[in-house]
Amino acid sequence: NLNKSDTAPHEWFKKPGEQPAYSDDDLKERLLTWDLLQPGQFPAMLEERTKAIHNRALTLFGMKVADFDALFAAA
Repeated sequence: NLNKSDTAPHEWFKKPGEQPAYSDDDLKERLLTWDLLQPGQFPAMLEERTKAIHNRALTLFGMKVADFDALFAAA
């Protein structure tokens, strides 16, 4: 895969090849922060992004948590 890099994420986002560094707004758009990109923060990154994606889905579908959860409850 040509998209893979040996550069750690916290370094790569500061210098992504020929492109300019990612800004705070760029990271926010991707549901990331500089803190979440630091070594050892992968579990926290997954947790934070999962929450953010879940909240965006609820907003997108105009649902409450209980209604959303009911869609996936066993009958």
